Amino acid sequence: MPSDSTETERLLNRVGEGEVDAIGPLLARSRARLRGLAAARLDRQLVARVDPSDIVQEALVDASMKLLDYLRERPIPFVPWLRGLVLERLCAERRRHLEAGKRSVVRESRRIGARAGSESTSLDQPVARTATPSRVALAAEESERLRAALGRLAAADRQILEMRYFERLAFPEIAARLNLGLSAVKMRHLRAVERLQVVVDRS
Repeated sequence: MPSDSTETERLLNRVGEGEVDAIGPLLARSRARLRGLAAARLDRQLVARVDPSDIVQEALVDASMKLLDYLRERPIPFVPWLRGLVLERLCAERRRHLEAGKRSVVRESRRIGARAGSESTSLDQPVARTATPSRVALAAEESERLRAALGRLAAADRQILEMRYFERLAFPEIAARLNLGLSAVKMRHLRAVERLQVVVDRS
């Protein structure tokens, strides 16, 4: 039986050769250890509001979008690279919650009655810096390319990506709206991201 590092290297080589189906198994191999990292490094103030599994899910989405660029350079070993993406996601989540808290204080002081997060985000507006996969796509290409890519997805894939990244819904909220289990929603989301990556790469 091949060692863990040998199997990881084999999957990396398959992805590098254009086998998109190898991305899921490759990233899944590190999910458990990355969740341990996220749980250990999660800010205490966010423990009640942020699930480490969601942090890892978002980091793996980042990884799937950046993987081909990583393979061209291989600046550091694969697992440390993934750990760096998790740490980036943790920092972004902390900033997002702190900034949300500051905005809430400002709204209260000005007696503005609008709910937090009521502003809508459309495909014609820049996506917030912490949003992915649209953050990566928009950084690499014009927003027109992303709109076109989303338009070529199946309706179910487009729906869950728009809920997550444009309506900014948490996975439990998406699960409730779609009347699906949480694990099913996360898997559907990951598959939609993988299919979006394929469409973007071909456009």
